[in-house]
Amino acid sequence: MAVITIVATRDTHLHSGFQDASQESPTFIVHGFDYVGDVKSGAIRALVNFDLSAIAASTVNTALLRRTIRGIGGAGGTNGRLSRCTRPADWVEAEATWRNYRAGNAWTTAGGDFDDAGPPAAVTYTEPIATGLHTITGLAALAQDALDNRGNLLSLITRILTDTGVDNWYEWDPSEDVAPWEVEIDYTPPAGAAQTDLMRGRWG
Repeated sequence: MAVITIVATRDTHLHSGFQDASQESPTFIVHGFDYVGDVKSGAIRALVNFDLSAIAASTVNTALLRRTIRGIGGAGGTNGRLSRCTRPADWVEAEATWRNYRAGNAWTTAGGDFDDAGPPAAVTYTEPIATGLHTITGLAALAQDALDNRGNLLSLITRILTDTGVDNWYEWDPSEDVAPWEVEIDYTPPAGAAQTDLMRGRWG
């Protein structure tokens, strides 16, 4: 067995209040529900790809996602979900919006195309109540599916499940920042594969 940490290769978020605006290279990645006073500004979903090519053809034993939470709107502690994006190779970071996965090409459903039912099924988890490092476990099936069926691309859409009628959002460092979100995968290489220094450490 071996362990590798892989940083997000591209990421953005999609805002229903700005349906045709790209959020490329934001200061933070955000998901949740945004309110200005009592007025809802919009729903926000995050979109990310992790390139797992460094462990192609491997067997995934466990996988987790880490984010450095920088801000929380509301009390925190609400339920979030990680779902497989069904367009892993299609969406373009500089062009993805609430309506489109790239310029001139609409999502089947506005807000991003994803599969909750699976397999692999979506991962539901509880968001933190304080800022700092946060870990989400249980991504092994999603990572294995990426290796087996998605050209080694682990593509996720993340969202908050419940609109509470007030600010309910979370923001974290994007891929370009000093503490980008990342997946850590414990895996078994294919028989006969050489374990390189890259596979033993961080892939960024």
